[in-house]
Amino acid sequence: MTALAAGTATITATHTASGKTAATTVTVAPLRVLSIAVTPATSALTVGETQALTVTATYNNTSTGPVTAGSTFVSSDPSVATVSAAGEVSPSRPGRPRSRPRIPHLARSARPP
Repeated sequence: MTALAAGTATITATHTASGKTAATTVTVAPLRVLSIAVTPATSALTVGETQALTVTATYNNTSTGPVTAGSTFVSSDPSVATVSAAGEVSPSRPGRPRSRPRIPHLARSARPP
């Protein structure tokens, strides 16, 4: 059996020779993002270099998966470094900005350490 979507389904089995049937109910819970992590957690760049950030989600079923494309990014100090919609960090001048990814459907945003 493979879970394809959240919801409830009844699975019925039929014994071919006797025609007897039995059923079971299966409930598939929706996946929920429990947390996200940004890699790399810290970067040391010089003006002119770039660094791609990757965002990975941990779900309520303990699986993980990439969610960079579904995240938004914000730099705490764009005069030090900017971050593109795709998570590409570009330093503007020396300093220590913090880039914060967010997944729009999450109530909380992750903050790099």
